[in-house]
Amino acid sequence: MLLNSKITPEIAEICGIIVGDGHLSRYISPRRTDYRIEIAGNKTEEVEYFKYITELFYRLFGKNLKLRVESDYARLYVHSKELLEFFENIGLIVGKKSDKSYIPNKILTDEKISLCFLKGLADTDFCITFKKGSRKMNTYPKIVAEFASEILIKDIQVILNRIGITYYK
Repeated sequence: MLLNSKITPEIAEICGIIVGDGHLSRYISPRRTDYRIEIAGNKTEEVEYFKYITELFYRLFGKNLKLRVESDYARLYVHSKELLEFFENIGLIVGKKSDKSYIPNKILTDEKISLCFLKGLADTDFCITFKKGSRKMNTYPKIVAEFASEILIKDIQVILNRIGITYYK
């Protein structure tokens, strides 16, 4: 298990996935304690991607993710205090994250690692649309993402600027 290792490209990718469609939660009460890592997605469109995440997670951490299918979506999850604390030590937010997400500095400052994080984030939260532009049909491709966190947006801009990709905010 890599819990005491440096951040590898694959761990950075998982961090991007968690920031995008994941959630870390810690619930402590007198009756019950629960530490949970969860990744949600479309139950029909993301079947292959869920397989990929499950295999990646097992290869890195030796943990099997469980699958739960809801009426509108599906989610992968695992209960693990050790893993939750691992991701928290990297800098991921435990609890509600939508308006305060960011890319942890350990990841953002490393060019290769930050690209792997961006891959995980893009796989979960970016989409491609087609615009008309000056054409009659929607044939101009555009990659789009929307985030509630201004900090996350600024962190993504740092990576895009570093690799020379132009963007519109």
